[in-house]
Amino acid sequence: MKVNIVRVFIFLCAGLAVLAFAGCASVEPEVAEPVEPAVIEEVTEPEPPAEEPAEAEPEDFVVTPEIYEKTFEDVEVLIDRLNTIIRNENFEEWNQYLTREYRENYSDPAVLREISDDLRKKYRYELRLRSLRDYFLYIVVGSREEATLDKIDFIDENHLLAYSIVNDTPVILYYLANDGEGWKIALWQ
Repeated sequence: MKVNIVRVFIFLCAGLAVLAFAGCASVEPEVAEPVEPAVIEEVTEPEPPAEEPAEAEPEDFVVTPEIYEKTFEDVEVLIDRLNTIIRNENFEEWNQYLTREYRENYSDPAVLREISDDLRKKYRYELRLRSLRDYFLYIVVGSREEATLDKIDFIDENHLLAYSIVNDTPVILYYLANDGEGWKIALWQ
């Protein structure tokens, strides 16, 4: 069987060589036709209107090991500070670590009513949240006072998720936004 394949291969190669040679032999040389010299005329075109400079495309944010490590350390310090604030039930100081959007959302009576209703349905816990302070005292204090940072994931240069690993499962501690002054607790976008 192997010999037959080799013979077929040699036969095909020989056939292609004959076709290539026959094709080359029948080609007649081209005779160049005389070309008249080109006449160059100078044409002035009106200048195009000045274009506005295009906005630079934002470059993709690259998280280098150095950026990750520095940010992780900064966020770890923040979470340690938040743990102390929460443990001491210091609402005024905690409030300073919130973005405006977060503060507005959890001050909204409709949002607080929805959270209260969820607590009643899921846990049969009768609690009516009426303010951001109530949300802090009854929701945040019980769930975040001993948070540990195990991992961060950047969403972009100024937004990240802070995780704690619980039973081998990453659990989101905070959605954080950097407002230029530092990392703050933000709403999930």
